[in-house]
Amino acid sequence: PGVWAREPLHNRLAELKMPTTFLYGAHDWVDRKHAEAAAHLMFKAKIFSLPDSGHHLNIDNANGFNDFIT
Repeated sequence: PGVWAREPLHNRLAELKMPTTFLYGAHDWVDRKHAEAAAHLMFKAKIFSLPDSGHHLNIDNANGFNDFIT
């Protein structure tokens, strides 16, 4: 809300040549629409939502976050 990057990363994500995972909290304040748009242009991109968490996934749902990344 009210924040915009000078050089948004989503404009450059399609240049990545490796699998990429976007991870959002189920109640995240960050809008995932840019990740969804970029994922269609990227090599093996996936988007996941972690339950019981907001923007700080590793704090809000530490066990779920650790299970996801291991």
